[in-house]
Amino acid sequence: MRRSAFAAIALAGAMLACGGCQGNPAAPTGHSDMEATKAVGAPEERIATWRQHTEPVELTMTSQITHNKKPQASYLPPDWGEDEVSRRIMDLTGVKLILEKQDDEAELAVIMAAQDDTDLICVWANEDARTLEESGRCQALDVLASQYCPDFWDDTDPLERLNNTCADGHIYTLRGGYRPQAVYDDDSIPVNPPWSMSLKTTLLEKMNASMPASVEELEALLYQVRDEIEGIIPYRMVDAVSTPLAGWMGVRRDTYWDEAAKRVRTPLREENWKDYLKLMSKWYRDGILALPGEADKPNAAYYDSEDPAEAAFMRSLDQDEWLRKTSGLSFVTAVAQNDAYREPAYVIRTGAEEKEQPFPYQIVTEPLTYQGEVRLIAADHAAWAAESCLGQSVSRGAALFITQACQRPDRALYFMQFLKSREGAQLVHWGVEGVHYALDENGMIEYLEDYQIPADAAEDAGIRDWKIESGIRYWTFMDNGWVSGRLNASPVAYLTNYDIKQVRAQQIQAGLSYKEYAGKNKNPVLQLAMPAESSEAGKQYAEIEQYWNTTLEEIITQARDDADVESRWADMMEQLNVMGLDELEEEMTLRFADELKRYHDAGYFTDIQP
Repeated sequence: MRRSAFAAIALAGAMLACGGCQGNPAAPTGHSDMEATKAVGAPEERIATWRQHTEPVELTMTSQITHNKKPQASYLPPDWGEDEVSRRIMDLTGVKLILEKQDDEAELAVIMAAQDDTDLICVWANEDARTLEESGRCQALDVLASQYCPDFWDDTDPLERLNNTCADGHIYTLRGGYRPQAVYDDDSIPVNPPWSMSLKTTLLEKMNASMPASVEELEALLYQVRDEIEGIIPYRMVDAVSTPLAGWMGVRRDTYWDEAAKRVRTPLREENWKDYLKLMSKWYRDGILALPGEADKPNAAYYDSEDPAEAAFMRSLDQDEWLRKTSGLSFVTAVAQNDAYREPAYVIRTGAEEKEQPFPYQIVTEPLTYQGEVRLIAADHAAWAAESCLGQSVSRGAALFITQACQRPDRALYFMQFLKSREGAQLVHWGVEGVHYALDENGMIEYLEDYQIPADAAEDAGIRDWKIESGIRYWTFMDNGWVSGRLNASPVAYLTNYDIKQVRAQQIQAGLSYKEYAGKNKNPVLQLAMPAESSEAGKQYAEIEQYWNTTLEEIITQARDDADVESRWADMMEQLNVMGLDELEEEMTLRFADELKRYHDAGYFTDIQP
């Protein structure tokens, strides 16, 4: 499936989320340009423990996210040490990685069955991380830190440590993708909303209209388009729920704590959905809303796959094709944030005409009001990186472990400390300042000419040779949310296409607005309450959610009037009970209460008393 260059930027953005010890750091060998790796925005520098132990050492590694270069696969990176970034890492830390096992398709059970653990293991899925945490085959970072590196935790905040604390009280890894408080304290870093809506500005001008500020104004525009402009789809979305509109109307889109009932609730029975469904059903009957029909779903047979990733991929193929066929016909488009940069969602111009006229789309960057007020209830419940839809999370993000077999756990820990630091994370995620990128007057990353994506590459998959050869963002075994956030905050980064930069700037504005709401409702314990994907409860929830999504679309496209919406909603509520949603929420409540204890001990979320 071909994606725009901007899709690669969004994905890269998706996959990102010292002091105390005395002594003199050993001088790095090879490169001496320390300024090239100096941390941006870091506090006054103290001597970190990793700096004091830089003699050469080799560490073996198993990784699900990194490959060595193979002759038949030119898109794979060179061996560790052959690219600019890893050379700098070796010079600074003294560590050379020997990647003995690399296979992103290998199941953890296969890796563990070999019984010949390398010094380090890096896995991709949260469930694999849980398995390693419970296996007894990995060393606890807190124990190692107390022995070797008391400043190890300086680049993590207390919530991140709590999120990764196991039932035995130990921390074995720090999963990627967590948004630390530093992200919320930095006014330049966006938190992207889960869904995006854009309007075609050329049609606004044709109707002598302006961007809507309310759901009611949006509705009036849709009817105006229907009545005045022939052949245009007023409002287009790929499914019943991939839109910010429901949230603007006051629907909770995330799992939440119901104080009155003293239990965890999923959003599947949120009463405000009824108002949303009544409005969408009316719009559909009146011809101002379009959804893909059955003829637009050639891969629908795969939607029921037992593999959630396969089902999601096949569904996205159909949505891509439908967007592509109808992109030139729509006025308003709503898509999930992961899909917002798909090439079909915007007509990206690559020729000389790109700067002659303004970019013809405008994203809604502020939440629309509904019935005179802002009703958006946004949330940041992420304990780590997760792709989620209404609470069912599919957790992804690198998790690095030090095994019991590691002969140099001290050096492995110092290496992890470096990767987690701002200096280390900037080197891994951004590259080398002055070699790969420069900072503008606002401290934003702008890649140098040799490392930019050409303006005519809007159809390119985004996998650039320079990215491979330089090693930028390839050795991302650990994450620093502030560093990843600063790259997401750059309106340019390595873009040159005029249209794509306009979209990026608009998305940054939308993300800054959304962050104000998400930061008010931040509780990672709610993500921890969700059932594991591969558990029976996780499979049951996935089945319930699939039924719920299908039924919502049927309500929108088949209900005759508001009374019929109410009747179908009542039937769906009854079926959700039959399918066991009550029992699942009870299990989630028990898990939530159990997980909450350690947060209470640390002074967090004490207003919630199960």
